[in-house]
Amino acid sequence: MRFVIEIPFASESLNVLMGWKHNPSTRLWKYGKHRESVKAEIFVRLGKDLQVLRASMPARVRLKLTRFKAGVLDDVNLRGGFKPWVDALKQLGCMVDDSPRWLDDSYKQVRTRVGVKGTRIEIEVLP
Repeated sequence: MRFVIEIPFASESLNVLMGWKHNPSTRLWKYGKHRESVKAEIFVRLGKDLQVLRASMPARVRLKLTRFKAGVLDDVNLRGGFKPWVDALKQLGCMVDDSPRWLDDSYKQVRTRVGVKGTRIEIEVLP
């Protein structure tokens, strides 16, 4: 079983989420706000498929997250920036846990022209 979700905004970098580029006192607020907006977007875009995905749990999940944006991040910022996305999927019941026992995850990014951005989430329930 495989689900693909297209989101019209890109993930933030870990530096932005942790407030290292701006004000450190906003760290938890930025992370929580980003996770909640991602969760709402996933909920709306999955629709009825969310119930199908939840019904298949507990199962191991292969998760592919792709960031589309003009600026390219280093690997640590890319992976860290996707943490709210993984947590949102977990909170929605799309996976049991984000530990290696339950999750096979991969991350990549595609450079686009300025102004074009987005995120693709591919979820595959493994046998």
